[in-house]
Amino acid sequence: MEGVFTLLGTIIGGLITAGVSYLNNKKELAVKKLEFKLKEKALGASYKSEFRKEQISRYSKFSGSFQLALAQLGEVADICQQNRDYKEQQKLIREIIDHPKFEEAISDLNFEMSWISIITESNEVSECLFSLENSFDEFQTQIDGIRRKKITGDDKEAVNKSIEKVKGLHRSLIKLLQKEIKGHLTKLIQPTQNNRG
Repeated sequence: MEGVFTLLGTIIGGLITAGVSYLNNKKELAVKKLEFKLKEKALGASYKSEFRKEQISRYSKFSGSFQLALAQLGEVADICQQNRDYKEQQKLIREIIDHPKFEEAISDLNFEMSWISIITESNEVSECLFSLENSFDEFQTQIDGIRRKKITGDDKEAVNKSIEKVKGLHRSLIKLLQKEIKGHLTKLIQPTQNNRG
């Protein structure tokens, strides 16, 4: 009889040990799952944060590139408005357009506009960017045409309208980019504030 109690005691002790081990393992597994989820969340937040930094950087580079290209094209537009000798006018326009810095500014601008079209998540930004690219191309085409002929009053008016349209679209796009970034930053900051509260 004593052997039966010993055997029962061993079985019950084994079951208790197994039960405790099972509960401990279950707790450990739950803790590991929670730890994994938190790490995953942190990595996701880190990725989003890095992506937003890159987005802000690209938007800033675009704005700078655009300002530079627009300033140089603005100089060409100013020359078009002046009453100068035809040859002198053409020489001044060519000096700006054929300069390596101008080509570099246009190349940088095209590169940054491509980046914006890739990384934006806003339909408004995409639409405005598309309009700006088209208007900017039209303006460049006008300037390219003007450098090959005598500038008429109609040319002067067309150049003025084009540059004003480009400037207006640029301002609109900058506002939309700021709105998009502000929205993303608000989303990144809110979960952090909610966790504190």
